[in-house]
Amino acid sequence: MTTVMYQALLHKISVSGARLLLVRVARPADRVRRPSAHERDVRTERRFWRYYLTPANREELALLYPGLSPAEREELFFYERSGFRTFAHNGVFLLADTASRHYNVVNHERVTAGTPESWRRTVRFFGNCIAVGAFAPDDQTVASRVQRAFNEQRPEMGVRVVNAANWGGMPVAMRQILSPRTVLEPGDAVVLITSDLDKTALRLALRSFPDKSFLAYRDASRIFQRPHDYGEIFFDTVHMNAGGYALTAADLFPRLVELLRERPFPAPPGLEGYVRELAALNDRRPPDARDIGAIVMNANPFTLGHAFLVREALRRCDFLYVFILDEDKSFFSFDARMSMARAALSGEPRVAVVPGGRLILSSETLPEYFDKERLQHVRIDAGRDLEIFSTVVAPTLGIRKRFAGEEPLCRLTRQYNAAMRTILPRHGIEFIVLPRHTTADGRVISASSLRRALKYGDLAQLQQLAPPTTLDYLKRNGYLPSA
Repeated sequence: MTTVMYQALLHKISVSGARLLLVRVARPADRVRRPSAHERDVRTERRFWRYYLTPANREELALLYPGLSPAEREELFFYERSGFRTFAHNGVFLLADTASRHYNVVNHERVTAGTPESWRRTVRFFGNCIAVGAFAPDDQTVASRVQRAFNEQRPEMGVRVVNAANWGGMPVAMRQILSPRTVLEPGDAVVLITSDLDKTALRLALRSFPDKSFLAYRDASRIFQRPHDYGEIFFDTVHMNAGGYALTAADLFPRLVELLRERPFPAPPGLEGYVRELAALNDRRPPDARDIGAIVMNANPFTLGHAFLVREALRRCDFLYVFILDEDKSFFSFDARMSMARAALSGEPRVAVVPGGRLILSSETLPEYFDKERLQHVRIDAGRDLEIFSTVVAPTLGIRKRFAGEEPLCRLTRQYNAAMRTILPRHGIEFIVLPRHTTADGRVISASSLRRALKYGDLAQLQQLAPPTTLDYLKRNGYLPSA
């Protein structure tokens, strides 16, 4: 494989906010010190698994399937009879869907035993026969054993394990991971088990990545040393049975726990404290929320239009961060705008109303936004603001969608929305424009129209524009008569 392919693999994983555990397992039976008599025969005779196809040699399978009858051993060993096979689709190899007692494939992924009903992150296995679990039932593969370990030892991590492996070497696995079919989320992990890793190409590719914390490497070729308690595990110098998968899973599980530990997304120099503050917001959402969205709003003040946007966004995501701009350059102070937004959304458990901070649509990232009336005909550059959101804020919080309302009135805001439409998808963030809410007579509800009605004391108009919580705030703070 070329260095470019390795770069493409590393790029997809790093920009998604996922992590990669590269596992090399090369002819492991050759590396066993103090081998058993069976392992010596495997090495001396340079056996391949087809050795056991000969009827005279088939009885030796009893060593590798202790406690099973000949019929049960053959059912596991001759996996093709169960429809367990690969096929090519658009240049990518996939497992064929099948159903049997030991081999089950659904949506081209081998069934992993014990997957939880809800999860926070996903571990996806790719790679060769060891990764796919050839010669072993579904519940004894490396993936299933790792899932069992997470369920029993680290349930609070909320991990689901997916077995997407298909026997392939490194080129096959790379094409599979790089295909659009493989969608990676921030905090996920990819485990790629292979025997043909090109370490030179990997080293050259890594030069392009100043931060390499998303990658871990393990050479597991020598983990099968005797003595161990797993019995005979090798059919040949490469292929192994469920005992070998149990040993492999035991070695990989603690490394996955370490790789998946919560850590802030790497911050640009000088922003480490800001990223730590952002990372603390992860505690605001339920552990089973996977589809995370965001709205950034000034809410000057909070209107029925803002409430409508939040409701529409919640129809399209599991959890929503509502960022209130953290600048005191509006008619209402930051504290007032936060109070009104939190009061209006207090009954929605899937929403966190949080300060935008100094790097989300602030005077530091887009100063023109706070002088919109005077600068309607100025061309703005929203690149810095949106690049920070895409590379720092969104990965730290797992945000995959950003919502905004249609903008029929403000030219500067329309420019900002156009920039979001261009920049956010480059970083894997979906930009969704939502319709604006209107009054009964068809007028768009906006904070500016509410401020005008407030200026003239038009209570009837205010009631069409503001939720009861905002009206209550305005009365309590002297903006409106209390009676």
